[in-house]
Amino acid sequence: MTSDDATGNGMRTKALIGLGVAVLISIAGWFWLSRAAQAGLERIAAIERVRTECERAWSAARTNEETLTVDRFALKDTIDARSDAALRRCGDLRTTKTLPNPREMSGQPMPRGLR
Repeated sequence: MTSDDATGNGMRTKALIGLGVAVLISIAGWFWLSRAAQAGLERIAAIERVRTECERAWSAARTNEETLTVDRFALKDTIDARSDAALRRCGDLRTTKTLPNPREMSGQPMPRGLR
């Protein structure tokens, strides 16, 4: 066996090991992404379930006080329980309409000197 054969076999072995590691990392990444996507879909489904219940109660409320009472209803399932922004009550599902940041597009024409 010549030294060229030994060098070629060593390089081939290293290449196959590298390929094997890359395949294993790819498979692990695929499973992780699949789990993350499934968890996201389950979260969206849970939010939609509790939103439906809260919207029914909001539509039945006739006064502002009744609406505020609905806002305090506890959800059956706390969503993102370990999060700082966990959804625990119907009021957490309300979306607030805020004015756009003046630096963002607001629909107003740009001042003439900024064009």
